[in-house]
Amino acid sequence: MSKKIILASQSPRRRAILQQFKLKFRSINSNIDEGVFTKLPIRQQVKQLALAKAQTVTDQLKQNNNMVVIGADTLVALGEQILAKPKTQLEARQMLKQISGQRVKVVSGLAVIDVARAKKFVKINESWVSLKKMSDKEIDWYIASKEPMDKAGAFAIQGLGARFIKSIEGDFFAIVGLSIIDLVALFLKIGIEI
Repeated sequence: MSKKIILASQSPRRRAILQQFKLKFRSINSNIDEGVFTKLPIRQQVKQLALAKAQTVTDQLKQNNNMVVIGADTLVALGEQILAKPKTQLEARQMLKQISGQRVKVVSGLAVIDVARAKKFVKINESWVSLKKMSDKEIDWYIASKEPMDKAGAFAIQGLGARFIKSIEGDFFAIVGLSIIDLVALFLKIGIEI
């Protein structure tokens, strides 16, 4: 019997990645308070957030054992400073000025819970993005697009923000929000082939 795949997220980016790889899944928002883990180091934060999202949705659907739940989280850091999702245009502007011409670290956590076997698997991925120097005019244009507003680090590598990317080192899909190579590895552990 095939397992039902549940994505513990309403993120359009994560849904698009799974759709791109022809996975049949259901998407459910975990609605967790992401601020709970902010005191942890970045790798621990993404690990705990990914697990918490998957566990919360697992608990909501506990009557169904025949499922696998995916949780994911992504954070961006400049040096030791974590750059969360900007809440205002002013925050977005400040963040974009900070990362302009810089190399930022993108840390992604991926958790998979095999409900039937009560097994949890987690992978952490670190990638790097180098950004070109952005003019004030470019920053204004980008903020006017509204794209930076719900993105960690105030940019989207797969969207309009691609015009500011000089190079990436690492996993493109992890930077976007869900590493396919890590998902394949974790799915193989529970007998699912993509």
